[in-house]
Amino acid sequence: MSQNSFKTIFFFLLSFFISYSHSDDLQQLELFKEEVLSEHENILKFWEKYTIDEDNGGFIGEIDSQLVKNPKADKGVILNARITWAFSAGYIHTKKKEYLNIASRAYNYLLEKFYNHENDGVYFMIDYKGNPTVTRNQVIAVAFVTYAFSEYYRATKDKEVLEYTLKLFNSLETYALDKEYNGYFDAFSEDWEKLDDMRMYEGDKDAKKTMNANFHIMVAYANIYRSYKENDKENDKIKNALKNLIEVLLDNVIDEKRGSCNLFFDEEWNVIKSDDNYGLDIEASWLIWDAAQVLGDKKIIDKVKPLVIKIVEHCLKYGYDYNDGGMMNEGNDKEGAVNTYKSWWVQAESVIAFFNAYQITNESKYLANSLLTWGFIKKYMIDYKYGEWYGTVSKDDHEPNMNESKIGPWKCPYHNSRMGLQIAERINSIISQVKK
Repeated sequence: MSQNSFKTIFFFLLSFFISYSHSDDLQQLELFKEEVLSEHENILKFWEKYTIDEDNGGFIGEIDSQLVKNPKADKGVILNARITWAFSAGYIHTKKKEYLNIASRAYNYLLEKFYNHENDGVYFMIDYKGNPTVTRNQVIAVAFVTYAFSEYYRATKDKEVLEYTLKLFNSLETYALDKEYNGYFDAFSEDWEKLDDMRMYEGDKDAKKTMNANFHIMVAYANIYRSYKENDKENDKIKNALKNLIEVLLDNVIDEKRGSCNLFFDEEWNVIKSDDNYGLDIEASWLIWDAAQVLGDKKIIDKVKPLVIKIVEHCLKYGYDYNDGGMMNEGNDKEGAVNTYKSWWVQAESVIAFFNAYQITNESKYLANSLLTWGFIKKYMIDYKYGEWYGTVSKDDHEPNMNESKIGPWKCPYHNSRMGLQIAERINSIISQVKK
């Protein structure tokens, strides 16, 4: 059967099922919510059970695919920030004290070992004993710590947490913001001096500005504004920074004609060509919508709305595998997907993005995509033997790459746990509206 034929039959059957009765629709959403919340609990239990470093503090830096720990592995700030965010968000949703305990452990470790108190920045990597090994301020890492701190503040309402959140916000505004061409540079030294080489890791593109860093600063700013609207003194500053950054992304990063994000730029926002990253695109589609909603500016909302759907459609056209519901990694408009592996985090973000498109348009096909990708995750991404999710699986035979770490500098409980909470919150919102 051809892919187009499969798509036609699938959407006909699922659209018929979704529209069959109002009662069936709500039951389906309730089941979806129950399943993702159950998996959310499984994920956080895994991290609570296997990752705490009892000998050196914080969390183990690396665990392989079969749960063999590397107790002397370096520890990454992005991993630790994402642990802080995940358990803070988990506590906000469930009020489970054990989640708050882990969130507090993660926050305190970030503050003690990763936070540069002299310069109000963050170290990118430390050794297993907590000594800095990569001291540069990688801006995406600063953004993730800011995001994590703001979520921990939402969980605790601790004023000290808010103070550190705002210190990082002010560092980004003081040092990383490009006062001439707007947007944020990608990397600085530990004392916020500009660097010649902006790369996070070997093989990365050396670009002055990136979509990834600027988008995640937006995410952090939206979360600060979401949790801090009641404070009049800082309110306008945060709001203006958020609005400015959304406009920067609309003007420079999102290719409105193609419905995709350009990824790498020079100082003046000239594009450095690369293949599309479908994971970053699909994640961006719902994150910029969320940020626009938090900001509450109608003109920006009206401008963002059609772009959200255009990005989703572009990913569906070039990166989505209708045969199984998985989103592939990278590609271009001429060749389609050229990196056809299916990564754990891309699937999680796709589930949210499709559901978000369904909420915006009320078109059942997007709910169908969300459910299909969730089915893919259940069948191929969840590791039922060792726990958590595989890092990647291959396109057609769905074999997991067992050489990838289960836990590492980028493999974290963030994308997949956030998926569970996002879907549950969105379904709750739909059901509450229906019942009014």
